Amino acid sequence: MRGAFRWCRQFLLRLFGQQNIALHRWSGRVYLVAGVLSGGISGLYMAQFAFGGFVSRAGFSLLALCWLFTGLMAYLAIRRRDIKNHRSWMVRNFSLTLAAVTLRIYLGLFFAVGMKFEDFYPLLSWLCWVPNLLLAEWLFNSRRHNAFNAGTQKHSA
Repeated sequence: MRGAFRWCRQFLLRLFGQQNIALHRWSGRVYLVAGVLSGGISGLYMAQFAFGGFVSRAGFSLLALCWLFTGLMAYLAIRRRDIKNHRSWMVRNFSLTLAAVTLRIYLGLFFAVGMKFEDFYPLLSWLCWVPNLLLAEWLFNSRRHNAFNAGTQKHSA
């Protein structure tokens, strides 16, 4: 949840201009180190003990690796002052951050329809993040989304 709050603040800075770029940079560093790096490494470790066998372990492991990878790519893009790619990688990263929220929504839905936990949980290990990432990719490739990338500027580090 802290990751979602930090990302919202970052996104709002984008919407309302870059009046406080220092805050954006520092909250981004905190998000990447305290949220993504520590959460990704912890998630990778915990995935090895996930209920549901290999399918669950693979799903949660790949989620953790993708979360770490997209965070790294966003960081490398901004170090190159490539704001367009930084923004795209951060949207992907946040779509993966939301996997925790998505998992809980689907968990409730599957219980509500009467499915057994052991039957749906292996599916949930993939369903909690793959659709989020696909939605982010769809946004990048839609014509409507091109307005999101308009006006990209380079800022000095």
